Formats: sequence, structure tokens, C-alpha cells
Amino acid sequence: MHRGLTTTEAAERLGVDRATVKRWVVSGTLRASFTLGGHARIPEVEVKTLKGLLRASAKKKRVLVVDDEPAVLRAVARDFRRHPEVELVTANSAGEALVLFGVHPPDVMVVDLRLQDLQGEQVISAVRQHGARDDVRIFGMTCDLSGERGSRALHAGAERVLQKPLRPEVLLPMILGPGPADATPNPDA
Repeated sequence: MHRGLTTTEAAERLGVDRATVKRWVVSGTLRASFTLGGHARIPEVEVKTLKGLLRASAKKKRVLVVDDEPAVLRAVARDFRRHPEVELVTANSAGEALVLFGVHPPDVMVVDLRLQDLQGEQVISAVRQHGARDDVRIFGMTCDLSGERGSRALHAGAERVLQKPLRPEVLLPMILGPGPADATPNPDA
């Protein structure tokens, strides 16, 4: 029977320090047995599993979708359930979106331009002016691309304005694709 990995060996394999491994053992993130002297021994399979999870979570993109229509949020959640590379967070108001943005800044934000508590372009402007991250990619979405609302959203800092209903085959490549510097220009701008 293999004795298991020491905290130092596990730390080397996971690319973290030994104190982090000890915290993971105490919290139960890593299952371990203990020697008579109280030293943790971590099964190699535990380290391999955690390493895979860390690698997968590092590749995920956090996407915040803001819409005051519950049916739209349900549809987006359903569409993205099949995409483990996306961590979806939803908000049903501008206020909730701004709080979520402050607590867990997303990589990508998709904002309905017609919200009940604030206009979408106001949300975009607030994020651009006061957000903790200036690299967040922001897309507006609306049912009507012909009005001035889309232009105002672009002026406020949206990268692009998308037609509702959102189609995952259109949105997913934008979320996972290159940033604004490499993006295709918006033909509707």
C-alpha cells in the first residue's frame, strides 16, 4: 500500500505552497490520513483530482447576464448549462448586477439595454467608470437594434450590441473569443 503524499510533495505537484495544502486538508478540500506523529498523508488520486479541478476552473470565464425578464435568464442558463467553460451568473436588475460586479467581477457582462431600474447603457457606463476591472468585456442586448439605444450603449463602453433573443451559437464564440482589440467591428454601430 502506498503511504500517500506529504504536504510538501502535494504542494509541488499542485504548484502551491505547503501552507495552502495544509489549509485544504483542514477544510476537507483534500482528503488525507494522518501518521501517528500527526503528519498528513494525501492519496495521489486526491491530488490528481484537485489538480484537474484547478486547471478547469482556471479556464472558466465568469459571465454576468443582466435582464429583468426571468424567461430570458432561464433560457440563457439552460443554453450555457452544457458549457463547463462558462461560469454563468445572472442578475434580474441593474442594482443586483452592480452589486454582483463589485463582489465577483466577471470576465464578460451581457446587459439588457431596457431594464426597469436603470437603462442598460447607464449600467455599462457605471461599470466602465467605477469598475474594479477595466478589462471586462461588455455586450449590450436589445430587441430593437434600429434605435439610438444601441449607439448609446456603444458610446457608454459596450463592445457590441446583440439582438435578442440571444442565440448561444452567436454569444459563446464572443464570450470565449478574442478581446475587444481583436473583435470584429459591430456592423450595427
